[in-house]
Amino acid sequence: MVRAGWMKNWRLSTTYPSWVLNRLLGPVVAVALAVYSYTGLVDSATIEQAFQRAGETGSFTGFLILGQTIFAFFTGINWRGGMAVQRERWAGTLEMILLAPASRVAWILSESLFGLVDSGWTVFLSMLVAAMLFGVSFHVADPLAVAMVIVLTLAAMVALGLFFAGFYVLTRAAGPLSQAVSAPLGFLSGTQFPVAALPSAAQAVSYALPVTYGLLGVRRALLSGATVQQLVPDMVPLVLMTVVFTVLGVWLIGRMEARAKRTGSIHAY
Repeated sequence: MVRAGWMKNWRLSTTYPSWVLNRLLGPVVAVALAVYSYTGLVDSATIEQAFQRAGETGSFTGFLILGQTIFAFFTGINWRGGMAVQRERWAGTLEMILLAPASRVAWILSESLFGLVDSGWTVFLSMLVAAMLFGVSFHVADPLAVAMVIVLTLAAMVALGLFFAGFYVLTRAAGPLSQAVSAPLGFLSGTQFPVAALPSAAQAVSYALPVTYGLLGVRRALLSGATVQQLVPDMVPLVLMTVVFTVLGVWLIGRMEARAKRTGSIHAY
């Protein structure tokens, strides 16, 4: 099931070169818009001081680039994993997948993991291009800390995609919901400004999202040279959220399959 899913997605990705071009240019354009939204109003030194007052010690352009990079990974996982069931429904192949003697969870996880691989290289190239365009220098003091926080961030996002996969189908509004959650998650997780700038009530929601802790940890590791010990407050919530969203995702997918067998209406929009 996993191998077949990867081969199918690879053929789809290579069939449409415009998708690859969009993934390459999209993050760069998003970063440029964010940077010029700041620099079009005040000078860079004033922006740096404002970010420092909010607790951010690295360069603000690096802050924006990493924010867009991590959120691009979430978007890819949300589309690949969260929308996996809905895409098969649109293609008319959902019944065949549900009849196959394979784990539904493994199928959705394979979709999410392919999303990481497929979008990862384009996101990485975009980050390098943006870093060169805006002159960002990264400060890494502990490579192990960087590796650990990135792996934990991606694991939490895969778990979140698993949760969304079951949630979207059970609500029968996968397309609108997948679009609806992206903007609020990007806003609340602090992709373009420090979470500390939000009102207290909004911050409470922000710190309930794994993307927020992923952004905090990755930025501290790559821009401020944080060590493993310093990143523990960010990594522990990521581990807990990975477990919670995985359990919820498996449960929701089980509910989805049980409903499909009971009502025979899983293909209906």
